[in-house]
Amino acid sequence: MTPPSSGRWLRAALLVLVAALLAAPAARAAVDDDEIPSRPELYAKALRKDPVYVSPSAVRAVPPADLRRLRRAVAAMPYRTYVLVVPRFWGEPGMVGSDGLIVQTQDRLGRRGLFVTVDPDGSTLTAKAIEVRVKGQDGRAQFAARNAVGRDASVATTAIAALDYLRTGRGDPAYHAERSSYSSTDARDVVPWVMMGVGALLAFAVPLAVWWRRERHRRGPRPAKHRRPRRDPLSAPSRGEARREALEAIAALAKELDRTDAPPTEALRAYDAASHVAAGRRPEVVDWVGAQALAQRGLATLHGRPATPCFFDPRHGAGNHPTRWRRGGEEVRIPTCRACAKALRDDEPPAVLADDGRPYWERDTVWATTGFGAIEDRVADVVLAGPGGRR
Repeated sequence: MTPPSSGRWLRAALLVLVAALLAAPAARAAVDDDEIPSRPELYAKALRKDPVYVSPSAVRAVPPADLRRLRRAVAAMPYRTYVLVVPRFWGEPGMVGSDGLIVQTQDRLGRRGLFVTVDPDGSTLTAKAIEVRVKGQDGRAQFAARNAVGRDASVATTAIAALDYLRTGRGDPAYHAERSSYSSTDARDVVPWVMMGVGALLAFAVPLAVWWRRERHRRGPRPAKHRRPRRDPLSAPSRGEARREALEAIAALAKELDRTDAPPTEALRAYDAASHVAAGRRPEVVDWVGAQALAQRGLATLHGRPATPCFFDPRHGAGNHPTRWRRGGEEVRIPTCRACAKALRDDEPPAVLADDGRPYWERDTVWATTGFGAIEDRVADVVLAGPGGRR
């Protein structure tokens, strides 16, 4: 999009948007739901151009020198090899862990080969050979890589070590049963001391238990403590509140764009996407929240602030506190706000945006796919590629 040369276009666009929202919106041609690209579709499209794809949210984890090393390692493989450095999210609709992400990406790519996904923090590496024969075991690639380079190695170094193991079969770590640290003679010497310790413990514990029981009986039953009820972690604004906040955010972004001589393309795309969602047919509450998040993303880009929102609810603000979160038996790293990070540390449920009574990521929407920008930076492009915010 070419930045506007003056503020007239933006003011006119804002007036048209407000008029469209206040009046009945014009009917739009129906768009097939399949036109909203999923993450596997986006990744497959990128892999057709380059066998190594690094998500925009992970570019800091793979600097240019490491990216060149990784591409050379992929080019040296004896069969087609694809590497994805992307954030993962367990529980995404239609997806089952990293294997599911690989299978769906390969299905859309339509090519056989070796597929490797790596988390931006290097915590998890998954490999899957599809219709190609590798000398190593793809299910043990992560263990082999860590055995070769250690847990603190960079993302590219870990991925290259895994590729080397899968290509050669060398470096598979051996697992042996831990041997006893003392002999049977030592055990016989220890047994009397253990028995003496157990006897001393019983001699002390039994009188203490008797005294404690009598003391409680003398004092009588204690009054029950008032426990603070656990709050419902699911919440959502009313439709009117969500609509009002989204329109205010879009208007604020339009005003800032009007003041800027050459606004960045990312901010203009965020404005277009937010307006696209707001002008859609019957936006739901979660769609209004998405429009607000897009507008706030544009404002953050204009002012040079972090644009990644809190994963649990974009209304919380910037996700400046990357936090590990266990879901579905797998640990993932997600951007969260300070409050949600603290809740997880305290083993409390964070405040989660609800969509139809369920966490929003359990629904089949573009917001579940992108996390409102928390797990996919190009959320504006994904929104503009489909019919608004909902599948």
